[in-house]
Amino acid sequence: MPNGRTAHRLGRILKLVFVSLVYGVCLLLLLRMCSAKTPKELRGLDYNPTLATAYANAGDLTLCYQNGDSITRAEPSKGYFAIPEYYYIPEANQVQLIFRYNNSTLKHVSDDYKIDPALTREGDWFDLSLVLAKQDGTSVRIQPAKIEKSLSKRLYVFYRITFDGVVVDDTTTGLFADIYYKDDIDYEKSAYGTLCLYDPAEKWLTKKPTKSDVKSLTQ
Repeated sequence: MPNGRTAHRLGRILKLVFVSLVYGVCLLLLLRMCSAKTPKELRGLDYNPTLATAYANAGDLTLCYQNGDSITRAEPSKGYFAIPEYYYIPEANQVQLIFRYNNSTLKHVSDDYKIDPALTREGDWFDLSLVLAKQDGTSVRIQPAKIEKSLSKRLYVFYRITFDGVVVDDTTTGLFADIYYKDDIDYEKSAYGTLCLYDPAEKWLTKKPTKSDVKSLTQ
């Protein structure tokens, strides 16, 4: 039987181990959260000619967004893909978004499609397009006008994708981002993953360009 002094020492050791484990878990979570942040080179707006012309003509821009699901929630790609930030800019008929997935997504996709060797971070494996649904039952699929990629975070792959010719009006019943695996693109079939960017039942939230945005757009 341990005496009182030994038991006290053992208690202190167990307490230190427990505290170390708690701090370790918190540190790992913090590092993961930091890794999930959009890389500096893709943050903010893409100052493309279409956006600059729209600002010059309108004298201002409105950045519209909604707070829906930012991560795919349905099978078969539950938790695989995220759009943590996007803006619909009506003056420019443009959508800009950040598309993100982590390294484990590549493993899951490789398993789903029985790909060996597994997909790597360096490849471009996914097709992302927008679908604009209308009240008359029709829909329009819009392909990217510009794609930028960043591998600066070790756990995640990021893209900033710009779409032109997007018009959301009173006849729009939804705006969706469809994600397909590049070797299984069939727009007649359901997408591998889908995220809703605009639901007419919800109001747009809006913000204005920053002073830095305005400076870049007017240079």
